[in-house]
Amino acid sequence: ISRSPGQAFFSLSLGMGAMLTFGSYLGRDTHLPNQSLVIAGADVGIAFIATHARACLPLPNWVT
Repeated sequence: ISRSPGQAFFSLSLGMGAMLTFGSYLGRDTHLPNQSLVIAGADVGIAFIATHARACLPLPNWVT
């Protein structure tokens, strides 16, 4: 639980970087709030999949 804020801020910083890079390629007619929701949804989806994959996989004893 103590690592979760760090993960959240890391994910947000990656999301912001992705949105800035992605936004530089968009035209003027693109709706940025919709695109940010797509990126945020993808980030949450990947985090959800990664969390459940981590919970289901057996890990060696040295991995904490």
